[in-house]
Amino acid sequence: MRKSARDVYDLVASLTAAEKRHFSMQTAARHQPSRTNKYMLLFQLLDRMKEYDEDRIAREASELGIHDLPGLKTYLYDTILDVLHKHSSLLSSSDDKVKTWLRQVAVLFRKGLFEQCRIVLAKARRLAESTEMFDALQKIISWEIQLLHHTAASAEVWHKVEDFYDEMLTVLEQQTNFLQIDRLASRFFALEMTDGRLREGRQLQALRQIIDEDLLRGDARVLSRTARYHFYDIHMRYRRILGDDEQTYKYARLKVQLFESQPEFAAHHAYRHIYSYGHLLMECLKLERFEEFRQAHAELVRLGRKYRQHTLVAEECAYYVDLWYAIRTADLDRIPAKVQGLSEWLRQASGRIEIATELSMYYSMAYALLLCEQFDDALHWITTFLNHSSSAVMGDLAGFARLLNLIVHYELGNTMVLEHQLRATYRYLLRKQRGYKLEVVLLSFLRRLTSVSSGTTNLIREFRRVREEIRALANDRYERQGLEYFEFDIWLQSRIEGRSFAEVYRAARQDGAETKVYRKAAGIEYV
Repeated sequence: MRKSARDVYDLVASLTAAEKRHFSMQTAARHQPSRTNKYMLLFQLLDRMKEYDEDRIAREASELGIHDLPGLKTYLYDTILDVLHKHSSLLSSSDDKVKTWLRQVAVLFRKGLFEQCRIVLAKARRLAESTEMFDALQKIISWEIQLLHHTAASAEVWHKVEDFYDEMLTVLEQQTNFLQIDRLASRFFALEMTDGRLREGRQLQALRQIIDEDLLRGDARVLSRTARYHFYDIHMRYRRILGDDEQTYKYARLKVQLFESQPEFAAHHAYRHIYSYGHLLMECLKLERFEEFRQAHAELVRLGRKYRQHTLVAEECAYYVDLWYAIRTADLDRIPAKVQGLSEWLRQASGRIEIATELSMYYSMAYALLLCEQFDDALHWITTFLNHSSSAVMGDLAGFARLLNLIVHYELGNTMVLEHQLRATYRYLLRKQRGYKLEVVLLSFLRRLTSVSSGTTNLIREFRRVREEIRALANDRYERQGLEYFEFDIWLQSRIEGRSFAEVYRAARQDGAETKVYRKAAGIEYV
């Protein structure tokens, strides 16, 4: 099947510098020099491109004497994957090691070298057990049973077969337990993505039904570290939905601790290990545990260097939390540089990270730039969010992005555009009919704002009114989460006092007054 130029470009763009060097070295030693020259020319052409440009590819390929472009694209694509597969095997991941040892066992068994089989199986078992590779463990135990059948010399030895079958059943029980908890995690995540984080009534009840499942009532029912990761993750997400920051932090910390004393398990689950630090870092920011944040951030950077195959994930987490650290600490002078670095990274990583993550970054950059009063740049990123084909599925964030868009237009003085956007936002939120108090308050405010006269006194009266209504919601632990998407209270205060958003925000963060208001209302000790 022939590959599109976009597919080949995306694959080339995803390669690390080390992978590109390895590919060039391997292809230099291949046969068919004329063919090799052609596909290497195409590889170099794609590697030079900063952005995908199909017309440029066709034009420059023709200038380089590449006439069979469709066929060469497919040949290059397949060759890169083949070289990468062999290169990844050289990295000796846990999976690769166990698979290699099992292939060796098969050869040794056919040769009748049963003692050597046992030695290799013992190595494979130790690694498979420490990393919880359930499928591999079942194969290892099956080989051990076969060896016993071929070498047992007495009835006493035959009794070991029973032990092996008991072990096999234990592994199957652990695997079943993991799959059951993994399925619950998938159900929870699906609900979370569909409805967002603000909840009441029917939606919260659906989540509660998952949490009330017997398997999630206590970790005594969790039979493996892999399953325990999902157990902690579900409880972390649920506590975050409830607005219980301390408990959310607790489960984020427990996820990290799963990996700290088990290096082989951590390496095998490097992707989850890195993301665990990403979650912990965001919870540290919420609770203003800045010293712990700095320590955890240093560890995240270290993991990015250690787990080379997951560098992209580590960079994703680091760029995101770096920006939010600047926001939470009101270090507004550093935000433009942070946004610039994140935007450049996004340009290179786009298409290789989750869409939800990419959209969250667009929103975060818009919010950060609004704080810095760089309104044109903020408008660029919030427009990028709203114009994305998947923005509507972002639940709560999609609604708050539209509200942020209104505030940016208000700050820019785009009166004509603002009136149109107000009506569009009102229709959007009304159509959703989610029934959350915060949205009802904001809808009512927007509706009044479209008809209020432009006099300063009238505007300030409306700002004061909606501010008091929003502050009253701080007593509702579910509604309080909406205030995390945007500091409506602080922005309204800046409008009432005639001061810049940045000035009021920085003052509020420095004395912690606004944060204390919300934590005290939720009955959470301020840290």
